[in-house]
Amino acid sequence: MKYNIDKKFGIWRYIKSPMNRFMFGFGNFILNLIPKALNNKFTKYRKIKLDNFNIYIIEPKNNKSCGTLMYFHGGAFCFKGGPNHFKNIKEYIKRTNLTIIYVDYRMAYKSNNEICINDSFDAYKYILKCYKTLDLNISNIGFGGDSAGGYICLRVINECFKNNIMLPKYQMLIYPVVSKDKNFESIIKYTNTPMWNSKLNKKMWNIYSNGDFIFDPLTQDISYMPPTYIEVCEFDCLHDEGVLLYNKLLLVNKDCILNDTKRTMHGYDVCYNHPIVIDFFNKRIEFINKFLF
Repeated sequence: MKYNIDKKFGIWRYIKSPMNRFMFGFGNFILNLIPKALNNKFTKYRKIKLDNFNIYIIEPKNNKSCGTLMYFHGGAFCFKGGPNHFKNIKEYIKRTNLTIIYVDYRMAYKSNNEICINDSFDAYKYILKCYKTLDLNISNIGFGGDSAGGYICLRVINECFKNNIMLPKYQMLIYPVVSKDKNFESIIKYTNTPMWNSKLNKKMWNIYSNGDFIFDPLTQDISYMPPTYIEVCEFDCLHDEGVLLYNKLLLVNKDCILNDTKRTMHGYDVCYNHPIVIDFFNKRIEFINKFLF
């Protein structure tokens, strides 16, 4: 291997996702066929259809929920959530007794605009409006997202701030997308890393924004951001922007955490039983619990 990624990540050290419309359509067709398995020993769910997309309210099965987490999945703004997202969501619920609102937003490649941001913001406004009817505890509501979902977290909070809407109490960003077209060292260096790299990253931004870019947390005011957990991967083109975001957030909010994982690649937590994954999953749970208890 060109990169010193831990060998226990196995075949995932070689995976590279194509970024084209055929693969988006085919990949999402397959993802739609895979059962989400949200009804099980520990969790139950409700599916709610909003205007043109769905949200899933996933709850503890036998206990009273102690809080709510809005979750925005990754997938380059173009792929639906996969089995790894639902596996992680069920584990969060099992270990924290949270209710999770999973936003099944529409894909950017179908419209070349910010439809994923608009859907996610609409989902949050719906929850704030209907939480009593839905029997949700939003007193300590938080946001979470991985990869492109991390950017969605940041954008939705920005929209809340601009529109004087209640901000979440915290956010958890897992190897987040942060900024477009910056010459960070990791962008320059990691052009061929597995799972994600700077070549794919450039294609993603072109599809998402169609050449336009509205919000860059590294250059604009983010003093209103809540306490934030950020996790970055060593061999990931997004590494440096995640670190820079943490450094900027730390200037306005000391209650921020950076975990810089080693010998890892983007999406590394797809290997649920890897010791590195177990260790950092525990750190995520510890961060969430700070705001629940």
